[in-house]
Amino acid sequence: MKIYKLNELGQKAVTHKVLEICSQHEGIKPDAFFNDAEDAVNDGNANGHGYFEIHRQFTDSKNPVVVECKPEWFDTQESDDDD
Repeated sequence: MKIYKLNELGQKAVTHKVLEICSQHEGIKPDAFFNDAEDAVNDGNANGHGYFEIHRQFTDSKNPVVVECKPEWFDTQESDDDD
């Protein structure tokens, strides 16, 4: 089973997306969304695609925003765990 972890490009991309969507919220911590991105890809299909949502309470639009995760944002490692 493959485990997907954000690489440096992915961390920068998630940070950019979060700050772009949540620009009006002082103190927003983009790295708090890193686990959401990894969970979305690990819970999805095996080709590294996934989506995570930024809750409406954090967005400038006051609407939830879905962010697409790109495969190039992740490095993979093999896991012995079949769960």
